[in-house]
Amino acid sequence: MPPFPRDSEDWSDHELKMIGAVDVFQAKPRILKKAEERLLALNRAMDAELKNPALSLPAHLDRDRSQVARGENHRGFPYISLDRPQMFSKTDMFTFRSLFWWGHYLGFALILKGSEFGSWTRKLVEDKDREEWKNVFLATAPNPWEWEQTDENFMTLHLQPKENIIRRLETLDYLKLCRFYPVTDAEFPRLNWTAAGVNTWRVLSGIVSTA
Repeated sequence: MPPFPRDSEDWSDHELKMIGAVDVFQAKPRILKKAEERLLALNRAMDAELKNPALSLPAHLDRDRSQVARGENHRGFPYISLDRPQMFSKTDMFTFRSLFWWGHYLGFALILKGSEFGSWTRKLVEDKDREEWKNVFLATAPNPWEWEQTDENFMTLHLQPKENIIRRLETLDYLKLCRFYPVTDAEFPRLNWTAAGVNTWRVLSGIVSTA
């Protein structure tokens, strides 16, 4: 009887250790439940924010509409997100997304598309060097659905030459502004998700404000 063929590749020591690991899978439901509870608390806090009369929001925007989404495999990692407010169509987008991406960050993003693009851009260029705009990033990918924080997908805004921002936005049909809180940051365990989300909304939504 001929011998059985060898398996294609031996297990590494690290792989064998991971095969035997159960802690992360046991803790995962509890961790994602806590993340969801924090996002739902933020959703409740957004009720008052969206009643601000100074916000120039699209007339057909449903300020009460929200959506929580969950997934298991965004580039190999689970995530949970909250959109509030939320509006998507072929020609218009107006959404504030809060995203917890396992192994990466808690992020907040204002995603815009529509006839007011020029006005939003001008206001962004005016506001970007204010102190509260530190650590805000501009998405530069061809579409607004890239979330990996790389130089190809995002550029810093604070103290960035205005010409660079305008040049980048001329190549895009959307505007996406983000703030990230990496899970590896020493302050992450003490981060108040509601406060961080509301404060980010107040800063970013300033570009659509009539005040």
